[in-house]
Amino acid sequence: VELKGGRADNAIPRDTRAILLLPLQEDTEKGRQRLILDARKVDRALAEVRDEITQELEHRDPNFLLKWSMNSNSVMKAKAVLAEDTRKIAQILLALPNGVQSMSTEIPDLVETSLNFGILNFKEERIHAAFSIRSSLDVAKYALIDRLKAIMELAGGDCTVAGDYPGWKYRANSPLRDKMIAVYEDMYGERPEVEGIHAGLECGLLAGKIPDLDCVSMGPQMYDVHTTEETLSISSTARVWEYLVKLLATKEIYS
Repeated sequence: VELKGGRADNAIPRDTRAILLLPLQEDTEKGRQRLILDARKVDRALAEVRDEITQELEHRDPNFLLKWSMNSNSVMKAKAVLAEDTRKIAQILLALPNGVQSMSTEIPDLVETSLNFGILNFKEERIHAAFSIRSSLDVAKYALIDRLKAIMELAGGDCTVAGDYPGWKYRANSPLRDKMIAVYEDMYGERPEVEGIHAGLECGLLAGKIPDLDCVSMGPQMYDVHTTEETLSISSTARVWEYLVKLLATKEIYS
């Protein structure tokens, strides 16, 4: 009848809720016939699914929980898809890619291309899925978009792109990065941690419009980013501000 999960395409979904319409079965008790829901059968089916998923997510998501409850009225009227359409929806969800798709061949242990299945909605005979796609290579990103389009079109659906932002390729030679490292070392007496990360940033938009732009992304310490437990360090934010003021006041370009 209904399927709903996730709140943002660039956040890891926390929960998903489904409303199922289950057939009632005839039951004879004391010579009387009545319609009941075989709750034990539902329990067995869901327990099997729960055990399989729990085993798969044992280390990645140890707090996984699957539970169900029955409508107190036992009987309800609602529009629901046919069994064949339910099977088709399940096949589409299984076919859709999700997560890391390729790793960088230039920087060890750096994700190059990925997508996040962030939103899933099914209501009134229409299913809607939203992804956030990111890649340091535009060609890889568009190839992944074409893959999503192909799957949806084969299933009789359509695919639209919104909020597109270009990739931002790592620069081996960056005078700005060298300057930022030197200023940091002068302020704190140690070398900052400099690394390539897998994310979609405004730097990609600017680098795509300004030829040969040298840009670096920086920011305070954050934890559990893009989840409902995301937090920001206030003390780290203060240090970033002090560092930024010092950096802008420094005219020397380090080589």
